[in-house]
Amino acid sequence: MFRHMELNMFIESFHNQLKTVYLQRRGNRRIDGLIFLLISKVHKRIVRRIKAETNRIGRMGPLALARRERQMKAEAYTLEQLDMMIELKEDGHQIQSFTDINIYYMVTSDDTFITSCTCADFAITQYACKYMYAIELSEPELSVRLPHHSSIANVLEDDVNSNLTEETAVIINANTSFTPVV
Repeated sequence: MFRHMELNMFIESFHNQLKTVYLQRRGNRRIDGLIFLLISKVHKRIVRRIKAETNRIGRMGPLALARRERQMKAEAYTLEQLDMMIELKEDGHQIQSFTDINIYYMVTSDDTFITSCTCADFAITQYACKYMYAIELSEPELSVRLPHHSSIANVLEDDVNSNLTEETAVIINANTSFTPVV
C-alpha cells in the first residue's frame, strides 16, 4: 500500500504523531497502557483514514492522487482521438501509445472489468494505467477494477476487528486487575 513512500520518513512521521498526539510527550508509559492506546485509538483512526480514501472522501492520499493523474491523462484526449488509437483484438484492446505512435499496448478485460495492460506503468505498479482509463472512456460498458485492489478497508476491518474485542477485553481486564507495586 505504501510502496510509493519513503518508508523511513513514514515511520518517523508516525512515531512523531504517536508521541505528540496520543502520548502528549509524556514519558514512562506502562506497556499495557500503550497497547490499549494503540488498539482503542490509533487503530480506529488508521482504519477510518483508509476507508475515507477508499470511498474518496476528504483529502486525496498519494495513491488516489496518482490514480487521478492517470485518469486526467486519458481524459485529455477526445473520444474521436481515442477511437482512432484503439483497436479491438481477440485478446482485448490494442491501444496506441500516447507519446510514441509506433508503440502499441494490449489492454485485457473480461465482460465487465478492465484487468491489465502491457505498459511499463502497469507492470511496475500493478495499478490502473492511463491506457486502461482511456479504454474505460471509450467503452462505457467496461470499468477499471483490479481484483486485489477492490477494498483494502474491508480486508483490514475483517482481519483486525475479528479479534479486536477479545484483545481489548483482555487488556482492560489486565489493566483494571493490575495493582502497581510500591
